[in-house]
Amino acid sequence: LHFPLEFGSVTSQIFTLQRSQNNHNNLFDTKVVVNVFGDTGDPDFTTEAQNLGTDPNRPNTVAEYLRYPDHYGSPRLIQTGIEFSF
Repeated sequence: LHFPLEFGSVTSQIFTLQRSQNNHNNLFDTKVVVNVFGDTGDPDFTTEAQNLGTDPNRPNTVAEYLRYPDHYGSPRLIQTGIEFSF
């Protein structure tokens, strides 16, 4: 989207860009599942946690260890800006 504005001899444009070239990359900001756990077919839940024991030297909790944000596609991204021409 481009909105041209003129202020005397100064021309400006207010514009909105989205990340994809076709301008509709995740427009409604939905969770796009791109990968799942093989044992459950769910992107958020696995039975693998039942097989992990307790370890006081573990740097993370089991829940943090089994969190895979790459199981989802990218969120909505809309970029806006102003361009001035003198």
